[in-house]
Amino acid sequence: MNELSIFKNLSDDEIESILKNLGARKITFKKDHIIFSNIAENDLIGIIINGSANIIKYDYSGNRDILDSLEYDDIFGKPFSSDDISVIAACDCEILFLDYTLLNINQNGYQKIIDNINRIMTKKINKLYEKIELLSKRAIKDKLLCYFSSMTIKKGKKSFIMPITYIELADYLSVDRSAMMREIKRLKEKKIISVDGKKISINY
Repeated sequence: MNELSIFKNLSDDEIESILKNLGARKITFKKDHIIFSNIAENDLIGIIINGSANIIKYDYSGNRDILDSLEYDDIFGKPFSSDDISVIAACDCEILFLDYTLLNINQNGYQKIIDNINRIMTKKINKLYEKIELLSKRAIKDKLLCYFSSMTIKKGKKSFIMPITYIELADYLSVDRSAMMREIKRLKEKKIISVDGKKISINY
């Protein structure tokens, strides 16, 4: 547990106390299972400890927009999201839940974990700015290259394995999937990128 960002700088004894006092529990969800149907209606913090999930919002027409893709160590819950947002398992995953209301009641005793949550929120704000920059690109090509470049920067190398499916990528970029796949094909033909299944390599 001390590998998780939310427990950074906490001793094993402190972590054990927090898990006990904040009603910690682990729950496994199958792929496509709804973890939260509306984050605002829950008083829990969820931490991904295995697998992945997507934060999703549907518009008035029923179109799906993936706001964020969550992997190991990512955190979600009321403090980090707005209303009318759902969390859905992208694959079989295991989530550690903590009761956020109990954390608020005992703030003085959990300053370290509150500091960690504040750091995580800062990272999420930076990630939100990245998403805004990505969506500000008008052309599908530019959105794709912006996304691919950001992924290679995070991985520290010119290639990476897509953490989401191509269908989910289209929803994340807010573009038509067929048009996106055509653009990926063009980028591949022009040797701007190389594609091998979900492995993407940039050649620039």
